[in-house]
Amino acid sequence: MRYRPVNESIKSPRKSDAKVVTGSKDPRTIESVHPERLKKGSIRLKFLSIFEKNACNVGESCLKANIGRTTFYNWYNQDEGFQIEIENIRESLLDYAESKLFKHIQDGNLTAVIFFLKTKGQIRGYIEKQYINTSSLTVMDEVVIE
Repeated sequence: MRYRPVNESIKSPRKSDAKVVTGSKDPRTIESVHPERLKKGSIRLKFLSIFEKNACNVGESCLKANIGRTTFYNWYNQDEGFQIEIENIRESLLDYAESKLFKHIQDGNLTAVIFFLKTKGQIRGYIEKQYINTSSLTVMDEVVIE
């Protein structure tokens, strides 16, 4: 498993100097925050590999890594580098799913097209139900009993 910087830029193959930025804008990785935790045989490094292979399923990954869920959440909440790597893995899984959805759209799958429009095309009116903003509060009269 290769850990890349979060803000890794890739040169476009076109003549223009456009860059594609992947990941979050945070340049920190587990290597820069906690380099000692990436030693060969590190349980956290092994867990990250298992987590990626199990499609970000925390429970299944904890079982396979032989750690408790509490340990995972302690690492996640207390180790900034570990948290960044977990989020990178989750983002890459989401990117993968979106690419598969787009492939189905290109193949003419009507269900995929409808799903995409319902989720990403709401601003253009592709929506089944109305969302009503109920953020305005009304002031109730105060009743005093003497």
